[in-house]
Amino acid sequence: MQVFTLVFAQATTSAAAPAVSAASATQTTATTQQPAAASGAGKTPPPQNSLPMTGFMLLAMFAVLYFFMIRPQNKQRKEHENLLAQLKAGDRVVTASGIYGSIVSVSDKSFMLRVADNAVIEIARPAVTAKIDEAKK
Repeated sequence: MQVFTLVFAQATTSAAAPAVSAASATQTTATTQQPAAASGAGKTPPPQNSLPMTGFMLLAMFAVLYFFMIRPQNKQRKEHENLLAQLKAGDRVVTASGIYGSIVSVSDKSFMLRVADNAVIEIARPAVTAKIDEAKK
């Protein structure tokens, strides 16, 4: 232990200190390695395999992403598709742009929407965001 302290002290001294000869440096490093190897205290631990932990962390991040982002969005999309499939003539709806009206006719890609007495507009099916219940008024 004293030899190691001596070598460490020599390594940390400033450049102005006298240099140690190569023979004495070899002798001190040889003596520091022998006691450490004999006691087993100087061995470094074997590298740990971090692949399972990395895989677990990736799986956990994907699970969080799925449950907080992907799943709610898919649920909302399916509810909107069901709403559009159930709409029929006479239903009151509101569009994404905030236009309220009654459906006059239904086609594959659009609705004809009555917004006033003599005003009928054609809107795309995905533009309808909600059905308005007459009972809630």
